[in-house]
Amino acid sequence: MWQNGTSQETSHEFSWTHTTSYTNTVGGSLSLSTTVGTGEASPVQASVTVGIEVHYDRQWGEETAVSDSVTYPIRSGETGWVARAQLMKTMNGTWEITTDRGDFWVGAGTATVPAKDNTDGRRSTVAVCTTDGVPNPICDTTLPRARMLMNDGG
Repeated sequence: MWQNGTSQETSHEFSWTHTTSYTNTVGGSLSLSTTVGTGEASPVQASVTVGIEVHYDRQWGEETAVSDSVTYPIRSGETGWVARAQLMKTMNGTWEITTDRGDFWVGAGTATVPAKDNTDGRRSTVAVCTTDGVPNPICDTTLPRARMLMNDGG
């Protein structure tokens, strides 16, 4: 949010970067140790120890970053801000989860997750807002917070 305290119209640039990432990790370990001996009562003292240790880790993931900016004019004495809403996608379906041991679960589910721009031909919403009174539903929704911040700031 930016307030123009000058006597002339000015421009303000708002930049953002949206990063989405996920990481999956699968791992496990197995260790086995056995000691074989003849015991204290035996005239022969011998001991053999056998050990096996196995460890497996697999990690994978993806990171996507989207950067953009918008420059907008702000009249003298007005306040401007940018409202951005990330595109979301809701997926309904039957989910099947199977472990590496063959155990599985099947069930109906719904998930709403952030989506990349141009998913289903849609994009995230960016609205340039100012306190100049031009109606905009997105700006009208975010206006009370903007006024409170503006009043608290000076």
